[in-house]
Amino acid sequence: MEIFKDKRMAWAIAAMIIFAVIFIDTERELNAIKRPVAQLLETGSVSVGDSLQRCLQVRLDNAANLIAIAERYESISGNNAILILRSARDELINVTHLPEKCTANRKLSEAAQLLYYILTDESLSEEDYALAENEYSNIKNSDYNIAFEAANYNDRAREFNRLTGVFPGVVVKALGMTSELELFEEAAN
Repeated sequence: MEIFKDKRMAWAIAAMIIFAVIFIDTERELNAIKRPVAQLLETGSVSVGDSLQRCLQVRLDNAANLIAIAERYESISGNNAILILRSARDELINVTHLPEKCTANRKLSEAAQLLYYILTDESLSEEDYALAENEYSNIKNSDYNIAFEAANYNDRAREFNRLTGVFPGVVVKALGMTSELELFEEAAN
């Protein structure tokens, strides 16, 4: 072949082949690391037993139950705190990006606390008082699991993102062969 008679051209072709192999192999390795990290959102870690998504879903259910309790009482049913909690709940359901989910989760916690305090100031039946206390307690107790799962996921996602920021991962990312993982933390303004 004529092309390989020119040594510079042969070296250039050999270098391109080597870099192509490096980038393809790096893409394969990065995505092999990325999949299990991304799956942590759904599967969670072994030590807590609940995933981040599952913890958020349970909070949504607890918030819906708090709203249902409040709506049984005419003196509370029109209260703005119900609308605020319902809005926070809808936001957590509808957002798709992790930083937005983190913000919506915080808003849900704050709105649940507000409604719970309003409920405790009302003359609830013993059963409803116990139910409201239980639902709010579940929301507060899930803070630990969410914090633990978020920290575990974020640590691994940051490590993956670090790998996409150094050679050869940065080239693989620039070529669109992989992308960084979002973090479950509020976006800096």
